[in-house]
Amino acid sequence: MKLPRPASVLLATTLLLSAALVGCGGSSSKTASEPTASPASASATATVAAATSTSTAAPTTAPAVAPTNTPAPAPAAPAPTSTPVPPPPAAPAPTTLSVSIVDFAFSPTSLSARVGQTVMVNVRNTGAAPHSFTIDGGIDSGILNPGQSAALSMTPSQAAILRFYCKVHGAATMSGQIAVTP
Repeated sequence: MKLPRPASVLLATTLLLSAALVGCGGSSSKTASEPTASPASASATATVAAATSTSTAAPTTAPAVAPTNTPAPAPAAPAPTSTPVPPPPAAPAPTTLSVSIVDFAFSPTSLSARVGQTVMVNVRNTGAAPHSFTIDGGIDSGILNPGQSAALSMTPSQAAILRFYCKVHGAATMSGQIAVTP
């Protein structure tokens, strides 16, 4: 049995739209109404479907997805670096200097030490008169009577020539020096 012309056109149009909907990602089950074929119109449906399958439809393309404009991640800031500070040079090992006072002279009259070095000065008056061992602005034994001793300590902070003398007899009569080197 053949369908009247308007019914067959309607059926063909519905099938084309369903095919186009499925081709675009839709589902044919979402159409408002789908034609149902009765056993009597099965041949007509087959004829329309055959005609539909041989027709050339315009190619369809999937809808373009707009690119997202997400900003690129900012480059990581470099890790802060610190310039290593070298440790200060190690202080020289402590040293002990021995000085004897004999009558009106120091023995020895010339000594040496280094900057930052702890210097122990052991002074002994072996003469017959009182004397002192004095460095202005530094160390002072006070008056040492014959046979007395003093242990003095200092740590030079800069290179210099340190003059020591006897306060009792004056630098012109009794003096010496400690050369402090870097």
